[in-house]
Amino acid sequence: MTFDGPINSTYGEMVAQIRDKIASMANWTLTEESTAGTDAFSSSDWAVFETPTGSYVRLAIVSDQELELSHGLEWDTENSSWSDQYSNSWSCFPVNGDNYQSASMDSQVRWWIEYVDGKGFAFVATREEGDGLDEAMAMGFSELTRLWDYTTAQVRESKYTALVVGHKEDEYGDRITQFSATFEGGASSGTYHGKGEVNADGNNDNYPMVETTLQGGAKYEDALIGEHDLWIQDDSGDRSAHLDTVTDGGADKFTIFKEGLPSPVGIRMD
Repeated sequence: MTFDGPINSTYGEMVAQIRDKIASMANWTLTEESTAGTDAFSSSDWAVFETPTGSYVRLAIVSDQELELSHGLEWDTENSSWSDQYSNSWSCFPVNGDNYQSASMDSQVRWWIEYVDGKGFAFVATREEGDGLDEAMAMGFSELTRLWDYTTAQVRESKYTALVVGHKEDEYGDRITQFSATFEGGASSGTYHGKGEVNADGNNDNYPMVETTLQGGAKYEDALIGEHDLWIQDDSGDRSAHLDTVTDGGADKFTIFKEGLPSPVGIRMD
């Protein structure tokens, strides 16, 4: 269990270091990458990892230097492509994409990451160029503690859920907010998100929260399929600040990230 940050690097160096941190987890394997051992990702670079459950996840630099998260059951190393991919993937970057503005892999970023062998990973990056285009992104991939064995069901459901919050290249600077989205059906209305907020009562200096997200499935009319606690929503409004730390009995639990994000995110600290 590791929480690292803040780390200063270029955008491309960040993705390469995230690759290394994911690969360092005991039950995760770096299956294939486009440029072996590179210290900084560039346009079109990617890395594929085998998860502890035997499925695969890919981080890839795609069009306009957005970072894409995709997931599937089978990766074909002979052809360097998916042979069985879940239907949904998402991408974003930490820059204001208004007027079709793309990102640069050489941009300076400040970032934080939580990576846990039995759970997955989640990271937040803020761009720090000071040119009026600075924004932020958050991305995560968490294994679900399954509430029932839906892997034997007639329809497909992944054992993992996704976090993708950030910005996209677009005429009007599009944004994306996917909290605990399913890889076969996107966001599920049956999901009960883990969340917290600074207590609005001035006599109570605390942060009531529910750490666990109850994940609704893409199928079976949003039936609950599992749970995770790698990230939460922050519903505090202006009562919380960027980089606030939520503690419990002196132990750090979550860091709240707000600056530059379309929606505030709390990342677990283990």
